[in-house]
Amino acid sequence: MDSGLALAILIGMGLMVLTPALVLGLVGLAVGRRRDSAGAFGGIGFVVGALIGLLGVVLTFYEDTFAPELVLEVSEGLAHEDIFVVEDPAASQGLRWNVVRTEARLTFPDTGVARVRDLEDFVGGPLEARLTSGERNKVASSRPPPEGMTGRSVLCFGFRAPGDARTSDCERENVAELVDEREARVEPASP
Repeated sequence: MDSGLALAILIGMGLMVLTPALVLGLVGLAVGRRRDSAGAFGGIGFVVGALIGLLGVVLTFYEDTFAPELVLEVSEGLAHEDIFVVEDPAASQGLRWNVVRTEARLTFPDTGVARVRDLEDFVGGPLEARLTSGERNKVASSRPPPEGMTGRSVLCFGFRAPGDARTSDCERENVAELVDEREARVEPASP
């Protein structure tokens, strides 16, 4: 990062904390003068303002701290190291959220491709997911679907071992072909 930009961000963070601290501190002083406790009211106003400013800094510059986590439920026998999530309004499956919306669960078929109705909370944010076993993705990509593929967006999560020299499916250009090929491999249900 450019040192000038880093300095500008640091100054912006400082102003985001100091401005509400000073404003509420001055309001506290004004209120406190009428009650002969200007110092106490001013100090409390300053601290509350600083906390509000600090919360603003966290929400602005560290927003992924509050991003929901995507938990991918895959079968033990999944043959793919890279799995795809396709946002498709016609899909029957949706994300299963916990009560406070900090975690969403998604069940994957053996194809390694899951189609869900809505991925709005995940597209454009940090692409992190974990398997129910606790393993976290090593590679991720988000892109609009290629021409000829239904859906609004495609997320890919790669779980290859570190140092694996093979190209991840998440990094390939022929995503539509990979997804179609995997979905075509679905074995018919046994009678």
